[in-house]
Amino acid sequence: MDMKNKLTKPAEMTVQNAPKIGLVIGQAPPAKIYAIPFSGTRLYKWFNLVGIDQNIVINNFDFDALVSTFPGKTSGGDRPPTEEEVLRHIPILLKKIEDNKFSLIIPIGKLAIQYILNNRKIELHEAVGKKFYRRPFGRGKHNLTIIPLPHPSGLNRWSFNERNRNLLYIALDLIKKQSPVNTFNSYPSCK
Repeated sequence: MDMKNKLTKPAEMTVQNAPKIGLVIGQAPPAKIYAIPFSGTRLYKWFNLVGIDQNIVINNFDFDALVSTFPGKTSGGDRPPTEEEVLRHIPILLKKIEDNKFSLIIPIGKLAIQYILNNRKIELHEAVGKKFYRRPFGRGKHNLTIIPLPHPSGLNRWSFNERNRNLLYIALDLIKKQSPVNTFNSYPSCK
C-alpha cells in the first residue's frame, strides 16, 4: 500500500469487532492512521485518572470522525472539515450509531461537540462536565447519552486551566458511571 492511499483511508478506526457500548467521534481522522485511535494524545492518560485503562476503552468503544478522510493541512496546521464535508458524513455516522445500538456518544473537541449536540455556538466550558440526553446531530432516531470531552492533543491547552480540568474530571467520571459494563464499575470514582 503506498503512503498516499494510507493517508486517505476512511475514518472508521474500529480496533476489534466485539460489540461496543459507545462511539467516540473526533473532528477528523489524522493524516496517518494508527492501530490505536488517538495514539500520541492524552486521551488514555485522562481515562486512567478514573481507573479506565486503554484496553478497556479500545474494547468497549468504536472510533470515528465527523468526516471520512483527513481534510488536509493549512499554513496554521490541520484544516478543519468544512460544513459541507461534515453534513455529507452525518448520515453515515447516524447509520453506524443506529446499526450498532450505541448507548453512549463521546464527541471529542469543540467542532465535534457542536455538531453532535446540534448547537454551533456551544463552548467547551458549557459542554464538558455535563451529560446530555438528545438525538445526535439533532437528527438521530433516538435520544442517546452524549458526554463531551475536549480534544486531548498536547496543543490544546484548555484542560491546563484548573476550572476546565475539573470539568474534564467530571466528564470522565460521568463516562465511567454511564457505562453498562461492570469493568468500569470496579474502579473507584475520581470524586
